[in-house]
Amino acid sequence: MKGCIDMECAYTLYQDLKKAQEHLILLDYLHLLYLVTPYNIISQIKPIGFIYYDMIIKLSETQMKTARLLGINEVNISKIRDGLMPKNVEPRVIHRFYVTLILYDLWNQHAVYKIAEKYDISRGIVQNLLTAVSSFAFSVIRFCQELDEFWAFKDLLNVFSKKLSYCCPLELEALMDLPLVKISRARQLYNAGFKTIQAIAKTQPIELQEKIPYLSKKVAMQIIEGAKLLIVEKIENLQDETEDILDGIHVNTFKKDF
Repeated sequence: MKGCIDMECAYTLYQDLKKAQEHLILLDYLHLLYLVTPYNIISQIKPIGFIYYDMIIKLSETQMKTARLLGINEVNISKIRDGLMPKNVEPRVIHRFYVTLILYDLWNQHAVYKIAEKYDISRGIVQNLLTAVSSFAFSVIRFCQELDEFWAFKDLLNVFSKKLSYCCPLELEALMDLPLVKISRARQLYNAGFKTIQAIAKTQPIELQEKIPYLSKKVAMQIIEGAKLLIVEKIENLQDETEDILDGIHVNTFKKDF
C-alpha cells in the first residue's frame, strides 16, 4: 500500500497516472479533477444516460479534449444515452467521469441543491463527495511521493489539492472565511440556521453550542469574534471605497437640475 490507498485502487491509480503522464490536459481543471475523483464513491452514483448525454454535449471544445481522451466521444455518449455500454471504454471510466462532471459543477461554485436536482441525487451524496475528493486528493499526492516516476505530479497536484480543499458550495463560501471553520463546520452552521456572517456575529456562544454538536465555548467565541472582525473589515473597506469615489466631489454644493 502506498499513500494510504489499498492495493486494488493503487493498481488502477497507477494505470491512470501512467496514461495521464503522456496526455495530461491542463487547459482547464477537468482532467485533474478526474485524476482525484475517488474510486470508492463511484458505486454510490449511477450515471443516468440522458443526463450524461446532456452534460457532455454542453462541454466546451477544451473540456471535450479530456472526455475524448478517456474514450467518451460523441459516438459513445450517444450509446450511453440509449442505455448501451460502449465496448471500447471501461465501465469504471464511464462511471468515474460522470462523478467528475458533478465535481466540476461543485468546483465552479454551483449550489448543492441545484447539483443534486440536476443529477437526480441526494444532497447528502453531493456534500459527501466534496469531502471525499479532498481526502483522496491528498492520498494521491502521497502515492506520487512514493514513486519517483510520478515526480511531475507532486507539485502540480499539491497546489491543486489545496485549492480543492477550499472549494465549497456557493452558500457556504462566506462561512469558510471564519476562523476554525472548514467545510464540515460551515455546513453545520448553515444547517443550524447561521447562514451569514451577520447572523453569527449577532449570536451568543451558548446558542452556537446548543445547535452545533461538540462545539466548545472557546471555539464558539472565536468563531463569533471572527465574524465581528470580518464585518468591521468590510465596513472599513466600504468607507475607504466611498472616500475614493467622493474624492474631489463637493457633495454639499451639488444640486440637481430639474
